[in-house]
Amino acid sequence: MPVHDWTRVTPNIFHDFHTAWLSEIRKTLNQGILPDDYLAALEQSAGNTVPDILTLEVDASDQELDRIDDPHGAVAVQERPPQVDVCEDIELEVVRQKQISIQHASGEVVALIELISPANKRTPDNLQIFKEKVYAAIIQGIHVLVIDILPPGRHDPRGIHGVLGSRIGGNEFDLPADRPLTLASYEAGVSVRAYVQTMAVGQAFRPMPLFLRRDWYVEVPLESTYQAAWDGAPRQWRRLLTSDSEE
Repeated sequence: MPVHDWTRVTPNIFHDFHTAWLSEIRKTLNQGILPDDYLAALEQSAGNTVPDILTLEVDASDQELDRIDDPHGAVAVQERPPQVDVCEDIELEVVRQKQISIQHASGEVVALIELISPANKRTPDNLQIFKEKVYAAIIQGIHVLVIDILPPGRHDPRGIHGVLGSRIGGNEFDLPADRPLTLASYEAGVSVRAYVQTMAVGQAFRPMPLFLRRDWYVEVPLESTYQAAWDGAPRQWRRLLTSDSEE
């Protein structure tokens, strides 16, 4: 279904939908899209009662990790490159430090899904915190899918990929004026590959790639999960976003 104009409602209404949509994505991924060795789980930031992150974990012992380097059920980039507007290779502008890595035999986080909220864009400090959180994940080798269905504001005039891409070291991003909403998937590694899709209010979603391993991804069905979350929204709130005939 076409994405709605979420600037027409209060932040608390968006937060309700935000939580419902992430829950639908979690359910759909866990019901057969993810390979057997992977799972999706909701998490929340410290001090925040609203889940804002969906993590993907590999549930396997250290001895089994090599076996799932080519995860059964995922798509190989070489065989089917993701269909997006922009694909950019970015050399990370970071000196990688040696560090001690402590991992459990299971539960290694391999990817994150972040759904942008009004609070992320409200102040420069909030946007900086979000930017650094995503950057920290990427330089640790964690793949990230960012979903931003809010238009750019004064703190992110080039959209969320304009903010994140500049932090990673990418080219200046020109956000199309007629497609101000942004979906961006970052494939982490020695270099970062950004897959960016822009869209407008009233357009339907395309599936977006979410990487599990370098060169291997699953497609996140944003359209069907958005519809499921919308169907569960209170009728009174839906009236604020649509005409009676579109409800």
